[in-house]
Amino acid sequence: MHPRSANGQHNWACWTGTTLVLFSISDRSWNSSSTPA
Repeated sequence: MHPRSANGQHNWACWTGTTLVLFSISDRSWNSSSTPA
């Protein structure tokens, strides 16, 4: 396996994890702001 392809897969996994976290955080804030206090 070439180091470049391995690094690419690692970056893909990192970006996927970061995107999921950002989506969950934004979804949580959207739900809390949409529900009346």
